[in-house]
Amino acid sequence: MKSKPPAFVFSFTSSASLRLATNFGARTSKCSRSDGGRNSAMFHVMSRLWSSAAAFAASASAFAFSFTAFSSASAFAFSPAATPAMVSRPAVRSDAPLMAEGMPSRRELFAQAGAALAGMSAVQAASAKAGQFSKIEIFSIVGTPGISSPFQPGGPKAGADATFGYAKSEGDMLATGYAADVDREKQAFEVSSKIITSQAGNIDSKTWWLVRDNLRGQAYNMKANMKAINLALGPGAKQDAAKKAYATFWKEVDSLDLACKKKELALAQKEYSDVLAALKAYTAAAL
Repeated sequence: MKSKPPAFVFSFTSSASLRLATNFGARTSKCSRSDGGRNSAMFHVMSRLWSSAAAFAASASAFAFSFTAFSSASAFAFSPAATPAMVSRPAVRSDAPLMAEGMPSRRELFAQAGAALAGMSAVQAASAKAGQFSKIEIFSIVGTPGISSPFQPGGPKAGADATFGYAKSEGDMLATGYAADVDREKQAFEVSSKIITSQAGNIDSKTWWLVRDNLRGQAYNMKANMKAINLALGPGAKQDAAKKAYATFWKEVDSLDLACKKKELALAQKEYSDVLAALKAYTAAAL
């Protein structure tokens, strides 16, 4: 069954050809008036040809347009509705879980679980008693706190009967008398004393930065060694004299450092003599 093109195709064709012919006729008549009618016959023939060509072009474009519209409309009108592809289904359906090749069976799984439980029970029986827990405690609520708890009975302790900040447990001390052994500290003190007593040349040459650098280089170790020596003297008058001489010596060292900072030669020489006197007094009191 043939289908007719829509009515708007014909209207489009006739109007297009009419416009083309009218425009060309107007141009030819204008040209014929301008040249006095000498070429009117030739222009008349050309106008007829141009009108025919324009009508043919308009008819061809209208036919193409109508064919496109008709083909698209017929495609939508006569094409069957698309149906989804059939999904293949297995012949035999099973809801049971499928086991991959190489996986253990249910019997093997139960056997392995039983072996693991047996091994764990054997380890517990060998390493712990029934109802016994570990000794790690942080907040002890009932009973005596474990040794791992920082909250020990009586609180922190210090002195001869204390170990690691707590009261000594039962038994003898494993290490005693180590605080009285200050041979190493005395040797280090002698090295620092030689460095302090050798700064006269730097002061006379006004090498202030070197004097201050040497004082700071020995301050930390020298103080620690002098305190250890004072502690080894034990309670008494000798220890008190040594502590007093220690304080006087470091006070004079601070005065010497200030004089070197001011870069005053006379003041620095005076303070340096006081440092040497204080060092001699401490040596006599502690060693």
